[in-house]
Amino acid sequence: MSGTLHNKRNAFRSFRTFGATSRYFRGGATSNFDEVIVPDSPDFPTGAQTWSCWVKPARLTTHNSGQDMMTKWGDQGSNELSAILFLSNSFGGGQPQFYISSNGSNVFLAASSVSLTVDTWHHIVGVFTPSTSMQIYVDGVLTGSNTTSIPSAVHDSPADFVIGWRDFSFVATF
Repeated sequence: MSGTLHNKRNAFRSFRTFGATSRYFRGGATSNFDEVIVPDSPDFPTGAQTWSCWVKPARLTTHNSGQDMMTKWGDQGSNELSAILFLSNSFGGGQPQFYISSNGSNVFLAASSVSLTVDTWHHIVGVFTPSTSMQIYVDGVLTGSNTTSIPSAVHDSPADFVIGWRDFSFVATF
């Protein structure tokens, strides 16, 4: 799979590197932010998965849709749900949550019990173990899990895989 960095400005101008080749970008859905879009592909895995990212939120929102980190999550009415890792708007905002769908519309959740801190780097991980569990980690600590009626596979929806925002909604930026 390959992705395209979509940016309304210069995404990598004078950005620092971590190690020999990695880069960072500003996630979000406004003209000042960037996103990486990987077009839908039959190569999207439906079995065991681990989604991992580093985030440094400049703010936490109580916006209706939360703040997306990584998503393959389209329109629920069109059975386009696969998986999403985002910050919830509940309880003042900033709680990481990991959702998966087994059929494009029914969803299963692992929600963190802790909120992120503004202007601090956090490592967020969502883990799906088919028919067994979903877990969410914040900075290496298990902060939420679900073992109830976990499906055997993640639905492979036609939605693109996006890092930084969800392409159909008014999701709040970082």
